[in-house]
Amino acid sequence: MLYTGTSVQKIKKQLEDSSVTFVFCTCMATVLNILFILIAFFNFLMSYVFSKNDLLNFVSEEAFSFDRKTFFVDFYVFTIIFVLCMLILLWQEKNFFVGVVLEVAMLISSNLCLYTVNEIFTIKIFFFIAWIITVAIKFEMKFSIPLLTLGILIIVVIQFFPNLIGIVDFTFPQNVEQKESVKIIQLLLYLFVIAFIALLYRFVVYKWQKSIQIQKHLNLVMSQMTKINSHLQDFARTKSKQAAEEERLRITRDMHDSCGYVFVNIISLMDACASSKPMSWEKTKETFETVHYLAKNGLQDTRKTLRAIRDIQDPKETNLDSLNEIRNIFQKVTGVEIVLDKGNMKGSYGNTINKILIRAMQEGLTNSIRHGCATSIIIYFREDNNILYMTIQDNGIGASEIVKGIGLSGMEERIKKLGGKLTTSSNPYKWFKTELEIPILNLLSSEGE
Repeated sequence: MLYTGTSVQKIKKQLEDSSVTFVFCTCMATVLNILFILIAFFNFLMSYVFSKNDLLNFVSEEAFSFDRKTFFVDFYVFTIIFVLCMLILLWQEKNFFVGVVLEVAMLISSNLCLYTVNEIFTIKIFFFIAWIITVAIKFEMKFSIPLLTLGILIIVVIQFFPNLIGIVDFTFPQNVEQKESVKIIQLLLYLFVIAFIALLYRFVVYKWQKSIQIQKHLNLVMSQMTKINSHLQDFARTKSKQAAEEERLRITRDMHDSCGYVFVNIISLMDACASSKPMSWEKTKETFETVHYLAKNGLQDTRKTLRAIRDIQDPKETNLDSLNEIRNIFQKVTGVEIVLDKGNMKGSYGNTINKILIRAMQEGLTNSIRHGCATSIIIYFREDNNILYMTIQDNGIGASEIVKGIGLSGMEERIKKLGGKLTTSSNPYKWFKTELEIPILNLLSSEGE
């Protein structure tokens, strides 16, 4: 059975906790973000601390309702808030809604700590890049793309049209020339290109990690399948030996009951003849005929018994009690929870159907564990209107497209020969289901003949 569905919750959780995504996403994003913030901070110091700046002179003349101290405090405080939210989002918080709150807090703080600063392309853009990287790395594509699009548009609006949302434009009047359409397009282009690169990087890393995770899973499954096959072979050998021993005991009892009875009667007749007076020829003939009849029947029974002994082989297990043992073996080796509900099914449906049910259970369990990465499997039976229904459903990764492999295709062919059918269905990301329908009335009659 081949699953072609995409990754789901279980694999995603494994990816989040894996070494590749941790190193190349979380750690790399943290290092890059801190580097960009340090560059922005260094540029801020060079522009407003270590060199004379016309904007600070403009502020010192009390043209606005804030002074130089407020100017610096605003930048430092909101920079600290930005960094703290970024670190918490990257390293700790996994709740989506809390993550969105932190992302919004980063967006707001990055704009508040920068809207008094003139330089968009030497200071501000590094904060925006850090915000983009954090969102792209932390959120899935379906969430990060709309968040980044909306956030970038908000950034551009606040930087070039702050009065639209009520923010007082504290920037120096010469900054007005930055509000030209060319500058707006330039900033939009930069931010969207960076967002695309960040999303592409995350996609490549997670694809890489997924391939590693799948390989590890396949290696684990192969190891588990080896153990399962070993356990099943041991179980089959044990059951075969038990069955053979029971058959031998039955034959022994039959020999004792039939052959023993014959020989005891013959011996008794011989003893009676030897201890009695001489008999007439008619009486003697009658006695010999009786002995001949007993010996002939005894010989026939002995031949049947010897033929049965010769034909004894290790039989294939077709008793449906094997379903419980198979469930126990798979559950013990893999650690996967397996629920087996036999419903109103009979104890046996004959060798043909029994073998199909056992093989179907083995195939279904193997597919769910190997391809579906399932952690829980439910198998239940139901007999209704002379039709036996068997359903195998797991909670694995499912499949967006179902391709029947050799195992299920062979099973489907055998079931069709009996007049039944096999169907498969799936919900990607959630479950995979295999259903069997086998008519049993005619088959049970033929098995009994």
